Amino acid sequence: WCEQNQITQSQFYYWQKKLTVSSHEPDSVIVPLSMPSLPMALVIETPCGYRISVNDASAMALLPQLIRCLP
Repeated sequence: WCEQNQITQSQFYYWQKKLTVSSHEPDSVIVPLSMPSLPMALVIETPCGYRISVNDASAMALLPQLIRCLP
C-alpha cells in the first residue's frame, strides 16, 4: 500500500500513531458556568434600528418568533 501511494513506511507509522492518539481526545468539554444572581437584561440591537430588551426568562422563549418577524 505504501509503495502504491508513494508513502514511506516511516510516514505511514507516524500518521497512524498521530491519528490514533488524537482520536482518543474528547470532541468537546463541558465547562460549568455560574449565572449572575441579579437579573440582567438581554439587549439586541438590529442594523435596522430596532432595539429589543428582555429581562424576563419567560419572555426569552418568545425571542425566536420575534426575531423572525423583524425585517
